[in-house]
Amino acid sequence: MTQKTDSPPSVISLEYRDSVKQFYYLVIGILILSELVILRLNLPKVVGEDWWLALVKLLLASSVPVTMFGRLYIFFRPAIFSTYKLLDDRLLICFKRKERELMFSQVKEIKLTWLPPRFFGGFIVVMKSGKKFLFLSILKDSHLIFEAITRQQRDLLSEEKKRKYLKQSAHVEVSWGRLLQKLTNWKMILLKWVTLPSGFAAIFSYLMPQRSFGYFFIVFLIIALFVSAVLNSFEEAQILDYLAEEESREEDREAFFSKIENIFLMLFFALNLLIFIASVYFLAF
Repeated sequence: MTQKTDSPPSVISLEYRDSVKQFYYLVIGILILSELVILRLNLPKVVGEDWWLALVKLLLASSVPVTMFGRLYIFFRPAIFSTYKLLDDRLLICFKRKERELMFSQVKEIKLTWLPPRFFGGFIVVMKSGKKFLFLSILKDSHLIFEAITRQQRDLLSEEKKRKYLKQSAHVEVSWGRLLQKLTNWKMILLKWVTLPSGFAAIFSYLMPQRSFGYFFIVFLIIALFVSAVLNSFEEAQILDYLAEEESREEDREAFFSKIENIFLMLFFALNLLIFIASVYFLAF
């Protein structure tokens, strides 16, 4: 007769994305370079003064980079370079030889940040002791922590809020990829944010010569940005619904993305044109 043994608890290790760590090192490098430049510019000014007075002046001149370096090193470095070990009932945050424990049974509240995951938002865990933990989408697969906590404590958030957040956070890399693709499409950027408002502004500055071209350009640029923001939220919702419901091939997914993007792009130009025509009509009558 064999004796039954308990299987060890499953552990999922999470870390901050490599791009975040690289950005941290880049900022540290810029701060060090800035400090060297400050020292180079100020050292000749304090030569010959008492050492303590020279030190005070150098510290005052270096206050900004030194303060930023201290904050990054003391507060951000432990979070960025920690390993987050997710177990069934708790989360272990390990940094070097230090270890912090987040017991899911001791969670009092979960607050969603006002920024969504695709804009590096996340959620805040409030413990019964009053301690708080912040988890942003730049922590890779941070939605697994959210899912584990809400699975054990189902009353922390409504089902609708949980479903919406998990849908956004689980597919945040897709959202980032699409956003990066849009930001690198220079032809479309020029068409939407330069050519379109410039054309409308040129016509309006001709119809209303008392106002400058620059004034109307800014007005129609703001209108275009507002229309784009509203449509983008609907477009993103369609994409996330598709990803949550469909297990499709890469080719089918890209085809769906392209179709949705083209539809909302046409809506963008149509709405801007409609606003322009309505403005001209209002001006004429």
